[in-house]
Amino acid sequence: MIDLSERFEKIQKSIEARNRFLAEHPELMPFQKEIERRLRCAGSVENRMTLLRSMMDEKLFELSQTCLEAKKSWEGNR
Repeated sequence: MIDLSERFEKIQKSIEARNRFLAEHPELMPFQKEIERRLRCAGSVENRMTLLRSMMDEKLFELSQTCLEAKKSWEGNR
């Protein structure tokens, strides 16, 4: 079993990695802020995971729509 100091260290490393990633990709900061805002109200771990899954599904749907629009545009220009 992981002791508390190991858990804390893993969390710290994860936060540092996230911060480096956001520094390299500042365009994602609004999405990170939205994640943090929503998670503050989520409550339990199960609710947090459900919320994250829902947010990923939303983004995947947006990406899918963007890809479909790009494909239609590309096909229209052939």
